[in-house]
Amino acid sequence: MVSSTQATLPLLDAVSRDLSLKCGLKFFEKGERNQIQLRENEGKIEIWRAKRERWLRVKPEETVRQMFLIWIQETLKYPLKRVEVERAIQMGEDAEKERADIVIFSDDACTDPYIIFELKKPNSSSRLEQLRPYLRWTGCFFGCWSNGNEYSHQLREEDPDTRKAPYKFRDIGRLPRQGEDLNDILKPLTFAELKPIGNMKGLIERLEHDALANAGVNAFDTSVFPKIKSDQGFLLENPPCNPFSGASNQMSLCSRRGVQGSADAQHRSPLAGRVYVTSFVC
Repeated sequence: MVSSTQATLPLLDAVSRDLSLKCGLKFFEKGERNQIQLRENEGKIEIWRAKRERWLRVKPEETVRQMFLIWIQETLKYPLKRVEVERAIQMGEDAEKERADIVIFSDDACTDPYIIFELKKPNSSSRLEQLRPYLRWTGCFFGCWSNGNEYSHQLREEDPDTRKAPYKFRDIGRLPRQGEDLNDILKPLTFAELKPIGNMKGLIERLEHDALANAGVNAFDTSVFPKIKSDQGFLLENPPCNPFSGASNQMSLCSRRGVQGSADAQHRSPLAGRVYVTSFVC
């Protein structure tokens, strides 16, 4: 017997296998969690896969993918005919093909990849290791990594002299909606477009890793400082010591104090609870 698909949220909690999430997936703020279709069939939870148009046994990462398909259509305004799931990507002549979770194309024939998504199950600690090679090999400029809670929007930048490799990557505030280009994306974000940072420590450690990876010398001869701004207007800029000094896999004491100072200020604020990164200065 198949139960009603209306009880989506309890089934979603069961799929996550983590009671602490309690219908988490904080990236989605416009009711996407209520729009995916889940059902229980002979004791197994199944999900309706929009592109394949069939019910299949659900996995945690599949719930994230289906919610992103809804988000792509409703927020970015791309039609489903310009979207492919599990798109094969050839990375090198002798390498086996990898599969990107979602690819948005700029054309109806799906020949020109525009945005690539690498998606993981909730609370996955895997980061950008898969997404960035996809952007390199396809020539795609825009990418998104997410586990449904945390996320990173990426821009692949070409060398200004050669207009090709070596490439660098940078975080951007949002992805282009249908009809938008890079100039639209690089405009300052409005307050309504900001999203809270879910994992401040992880963000700073990733930025430190990126700075080291992109530098041919000591990356911190020119320091990287985050500007951290809250609803209350709290600003942490150019702290007295380099927040990224020390081993590449550890935050320095100064960094921890700076982040803690931001957290303490947030706690004292009557509008506490949200911290945003507004820009990064190198």
